[in-house]
Amino acid sequence: MTVRQAIAHLYAQPEDAFYYWQGIFRYWIYRRSALRWLLRWHIRRQYEFRKVAAQDCYYAGECRCCGCRTPELFMADKACGAGRKQYPRCVGQSPCYPNMMNRTQWYRYKLNQR
Repeated sequence: MTVRQAIAHLYAQPEDAFYYWQGIFRYWIYRRSALRWLLRWHIRRQYEFRKVAAQDCYYAGECRCCGCRTPELFMADKACGAGRKQYPRCVGQSPCYPNMMNRTQWYRYKLNQR
């Protein structure tokens, strides 16, 4: 994503700036093994789940819908942008993963996936 595209994206979706910094910060903590305990286990598990669910985006280094950097994007609370009108590259597709869930919601989600 170029700087011009990033500015246009943030102008259209200003809340994505928060999610961008949230993902960067959480990923920074995740990458440091001495600090990894600061992230709750269900966030770490959802990060691993999202990496597998959105493999195309993970290996490309950016989301194919919104253009945000991966794997940092997978640490943010926002869901996959596929299927939303504001991301024309992915209209009509189903999202790869839902919003970040709390511990109870994550446990129930994983039980229903089996």
